[in-house]
Amino acid sequence: MARLSIPEILDSLEGKSSSERVRILKSNDTKTLRQILYIAFSSKCEFALPDERPEGLNIKETPNGISRNNLYQQARKLKIFMKDTGYNHLSQSKRETLFFQILESVHSSEAELLLQLCVDRKLKTPLTYNEVAEAFQNLLPEIEQPVVEEVAVEETEEKKVYKDLQEVYEENIPKKEEKKVYKDLQEVYEENTPKKVKKSKNKKSSKKKRLSFAVITAILEPP
Repeated sequence: MARLSIPEILDSLEGKSSSERVRILKSNDTKTLRQILYIAFSSKCEFALPDERPEGLNIKETPNGISRNNLYQQARKLKIFMKDTGYNHLSQSKRETLFFQILESVHSSEAELLLQLCVDRKLKTPLTYNEVAEAFQNLLPEIEQPVVEEVAVEETEEKKVYKDLQEVYEENIPKKEEKKVYKDLQEVYEENTPKKVKKSKNKKSSKKKRLSFAVITAILEPP
């Protein structure tokens, strides 16, 4: 059975479930497929090519397998068109010329894939990051999760809503202690005068002291 091209593998994923897509990737596992998917899904890859598709390319429509080159042969050269991969010394015109040569030497479907990957920066595929990571473990870098700082919210006491000014007054003005109302002077005397007991040699006797008129008046006088 002939080996499928990279575009054919990606096209076979259309309409499949997530588990089926993972299975298809595993059954077509090659170094080139992993390289293409790494470039497509890794945030660490940055190309040194214009972000607009070049004009005047001579890409011919030919049957699969008839083209001079294919991605399995040319994928290793993709690092030439990326930043910080050892080719920063190349002039921009030289880099773009090499890219055009690869596009014109491979099948039209592979040229389209390279344009999506290197120029559009978006590979048209139903594949997701998680599916690629599941099919090829340790291929993709972990997605950095944003750190969310928890902000402590101070609890504030709920303020009471008053109906009217009368309620405000009753709630916030300290209440005066109610003064006891005595029935007569005898009750005033018994309530406010401590009892003293005098001892004698023969018998015990007790004597009630009368409160002065001024003391009784002060007690009975309303506030």
